Amino acid sequence: MKKIALLATFLLAGFWTLTAQQDFYGTVDYQFEMEGPNVDMVAFMMPEKMVVQYGKKGMKMFFVGGMMADMMGQIVLNGKTNQIFQLKTDEQTAYIMGPEDLEGQNAGEPDEVVKELEVIKIQGYLCQKYKAITRDEEGNESVQYIWTTEALRAPEVGSPEMRAMTGMNIGAKGVPGFPMKSQTYEPNSDMTITLTATNLDFTKLKNKDFQVPKGYAVEEFVIEDSE
Repeated sequence: MKKIALLATFLLAGFWTLTAQQDFYGTVDYQFEMEGPNVDMVAFMMPEKMVVQYGKKGMKMFFVGGMMADMMGQIVLNGKTNQIFQLKTDEQTAYIMGPEDLEGQNAGEPDEVVKELEVIKIQGYLCQKYKAITRDEEGNESVQYIWTTEALRAPEVGSPEMRAMTGMNIGAKGVPGFPMKSQTYEPNSDMTITLTATNLDFTKLKNKDFQVPKGYAVEEFVIEDSE
């Protein structure tokens, strides 16, 4: 389970928010695109889109289509209880994550941010392009491009580590606004993943949408070894 959740963290990396004018409460659909020499080998796993839902007391992320949607389930962050859990509808089970599952999560702080010249319009919003650079202990650089609009702001829910686990790294320095597009290159697989907002639904969600559904079993989130 954890390996899948950590994969989602990479897929959604580069989506950071800081300051804006209007809190966004509702649902955002992001088109999912992958490019690379080995894309055909993993195409059956890749989703058609990613969905992120924001409420005043919670956040939810899930994929639609592909095997990854079934494997991932729904990652839910409940800001009221300060819990994060994975919902698997096929198993009618909620897997609760503890503090140890969040240790070492990237809280979304790039080492350097460069404001690019490009400004594009996505879903009617002007979006500024940023280049976010993260360096590891050996000095190797990871580059992500983010397009954000300052007309909207994602509400901050939970701790940075918890938001990083869902892939919504809120609060990154130097990247203001609401994420409308990101492009991430993974050198290990030679793949480029692009997420682009295709629909924004401002219908407000209820607090119960971020709670464990009635009748679901509750179990501990189990760490699986790679061996």
